[in-house]
Amino acid sequence: MTTRRSPPPRPAARWAFANESGARIFIHCAQSEMDVAALRGRGHDGAVRCLAACGVLGPDLVAAHCIYIDGDEVLLAMAGERGITVESDELVI
Repeated sequence: MTTRRSPPPRPAARWAFANESGARIFIHCAQSEMDVAALRGRGHDGAVRCLAACGVLGPDLVAAHCIYIDGDEVLLAMAGERGITVESDELVI
């Protein structure tokens, strides 16, 4: 079980501004094996699961790359009201 974590204060303010103004949020997600390994080293079980634990998955999120996410993370990202947009040339599942 992953502990719920909040985004750091500075990015949190940017997310709040984007939410208030109706802007979409663009992030890089799981673009390298090193990125995913670093998240796992911090106790997260994958990049999309980390975003879910931080409470930032939603239809206003555009996640670029998402190359190194697993099949369950694809389903988590696309499920229900979360419905994020994934922009990727290549998924390695």
